[in-house]
Amino acid sequence: MRNLIFLSVVLFAVGACQQSATSLVAVSSNLDSYANTRLHWGDPVSIEMETTNHDSIQLQLNGKKVAASNVTLGKENSVLGKNTLKLTVFTGAENTVREVSLLIVSSQEPLRKSYSIINSYKHDANYFTEGFYYEDGLVYEGTGLNGKSKLVTYDLAAAKVENSIDIDAQFFGEGIAVVGDSIFQLTYKAQKAFIYNRTTFEKVGEFNVPFSAEGWGLCYDGKSLIMSNGSHFLYYINPKDFAYTGSLQVVDDKGICGKLNELEYHDGKIYANVWYEKEIVVINSQTGSVEEVISLENIPSKNFQQGVANGIAIKDENLLITGKNWTETYELQVNDL
Repeated sequence: MRNLIFLSVVLFAVGACQQSATSLVAVSSNLDSYANTRLHWGDPVSIEMETTNHDSIQLQLNGKKVAASNVTLGKENSVLGKNTLKLTVFTGAENTVREVSLLIVSSQEPLRKSYSIINSYKHDANYFTEGFYYEDGLVYEGTGLNGKSKLVTYDLAAAKVENSIDIDAQFFGEGIAVVGDSIFQLTYKAQKAFIYNRTTFEKVGEFNVPFSAEGWGLCYDGKSLIMSNGSHFLYYINPKDFAYTGSLQVVDDKGICGKLNELEYHDGKIYANVWYEKEIVVINSQTGSVEEVISLENIPSKNFQQGVANGIAIKDENLLITGKNWTETYELQVNDL
């Protein structure tokens, strides 16, 4: 049974008319008690108010007025992750604002997926892997570190380099995404993204990242670029002009899931490495809910002594995974991938 969530905002007249709206809210509002409460879509929020000695009171959930005394949390008025409930008390020409962050989490625990390692391939240990993509026998890889960053493509089976381009030493290369005949590559802190011709690796353009954020992972869902910045947010970007078009917060049944790194999109789901964790989270690309977790504990431990796992690609419905300075790339056959 879903928990019933009751939010009571009761305002009392305390003392004479000189009592300020600020202290009234501070004394009588219980908004702060919800700062550490985990809620779910489908939970009702019951709002009770007394407006004695005030001109008016306004409640907003994520910027939208709450008109009724009862609100049910859902996709139409909230998102998974952090939401803002805001109370404004109007008294004459003055107003006082109090707000609290409501945390909405997934109602289901992620499935733990098993797999078999069915193949391994040589991976250049000099590659500080930041972006990873596979198609038609070729791996496209973006690497990091100032002075060592590059974009490279090579034959997976033979590890033969087909094309490579070094990035200016002032930039730290990050995630990549293949979009048609182009390859997009993020940088770490420069807030720039470079565009290359997929065949020649000629640089054909660049964009400024449209918000203040570090560049980490990048993938493409057929319409939008999806970017991580090491937080629990995923950002959707128009590849034609790099304009920001929306975002998701990533959560599981316990709370927010941060440190999202290299990304891969497949069949409506976003696969993400978690920085310094031996696991891949599989995210619903519409809601941000973590639906599955793939543990990498069965990968030979020598790899994690070389660097963190940070490379996910799809090969014939299997996963290719590698990491920073790893000497191997592994092909995983995951149940029900």
